[in-house]
Amino acid sequence: MVEGGTRGMPRHRYFAIGVGALIAAPAFLAVVPIGFVRRVGRGLLLAGLPIVVLLLIAEGGLRLFGIDSVTRACPESHPALGHVLPAGVAGLDDWGFRNPTVPERADVVVLGDSQVFGHNIAAESDILSAVVAARTGRTVYNASLGGYGPLQYVYLAERTLPLEPGHLVVCLYLGNDLFDAFRHAGLPEWRELRAADVDYPAPNYGVEENKPEPNLAMAGLRWLTDHSALVAVGYDKVRARLRADQELAVTYWREEGDPRWPTGPVATYFTPAYRFETLDRSRFQVRDGLRITKVCLERIAARCGKAGVQPVLMLVHTKEACYYEAFGEDPAVVPLEPLAAAEASASEELVATAKTAGFTIIEPLPAQVQALRDGRPLWLPNADGHPQEAGTALLADMLAAGLRLRAE
Repeated sequence: MVEGGTRGMPRHRYFAIGVGALIAAPAFLAVVPIGFVRRVGRGLLLAGLPIVVLLLIAEGGLRLFGIDSVTRACPESHPALGHVLPAGVAGLDDWGFRNPTVPERADVVVLGDSQVFGHNIAAESDILSAVVAARTGRTVYNASLGGYGPLQYVYLAERTLPLEPGHLVVCLYLGNDLFDAFRHAGLPEWRELRAADVDYPAPNYGVEENKPEPNLAMAGLRWLTDHSALVAVGYDKVRARLRADQELAVTYWREEGDPRWPTGPVATYFTPAYRFETLDRSRFQVRDGLRITKVCLERIAARCGKAGVQPVLMLVHTKEACYYEAFGEDPAVVPLEPLAAAEASASEELVATAKTAGFTIIEPLPAQVQALRDGRPLWLPNADGHPQEAGTALLADMLAAGLRLRAE
């Protein structure tokens, strides 16, 4: 499910300042002596040429060594997965996933959506699969992508089992995977899973990416990031800094009423109304998505059983449910109770189905709750629901412990 809300306001402000400075330049030149302007211009030219040369060298070096921003990888359509990223670009492997290479064998395969892909994680070494690999000495293959859900996990389980893993881990994000199961049933590959007499519209991908930019400055930045690896990598780092800034948190993905945990190192904003829509059993899409998800888990377990692979289900809880469990009926989180209750109910059903099918269950919620109570921030201070590095590392620790992996 595609996240929504108020985004990008800080960068619009910065561009407005820059454009204003350019507009004011003629007036500045009109009152400054021309000789002074020429001297300054020559100085800038002499200083600027080496800088331009260095920038060109840096751009060539990034391209030569394959260092690029994954945001420059444009999604392509796929009949079963809906969308895929092109192979071998922007740090992606030959299957289009966020790994150095596709190994001949993997000890562990991890399936998931943007939570596992590492939406807020810039460094490849800090995404979940890389952290598990570093701490256990095992080969861990990450087959995840933003927007994926249970149907994609079925397809990817089949595709990755030839890697002969000992464990195949399904990281089920309770914040939108049930809704995504219904949404992706509209893909041609999954007609057999549709309920009778129900209209399943085909998912629409690429709309957000193809929307026109709000102004010429943003259009110019989009052009630069599309054509320069250096600009794209730098833009990612600046954007990551801005999104992690406490003072700017209020500008990012706000929800009406600004529900939040207001104080301390774990201060953050919530989107309980948005998240509740994906777990509200009064909606047919959610009820049917739960049905489809159960079928998907059973299919994955059956396929793993034939291959001699142990299926593992790790629940990935919403930020809102974790805070509610950590801080209970505090006035700051009272609006989270309906979402937390719906999430707990769906979690209970899914775990029961998975256990019957033969899954090993990994439940990170208690560790996440304790971390929040200890004042350890696992998410950004804004309303984004993706974990930051510390939150991803905690999930990696829980996965490694649940699989009883040890460093060799």
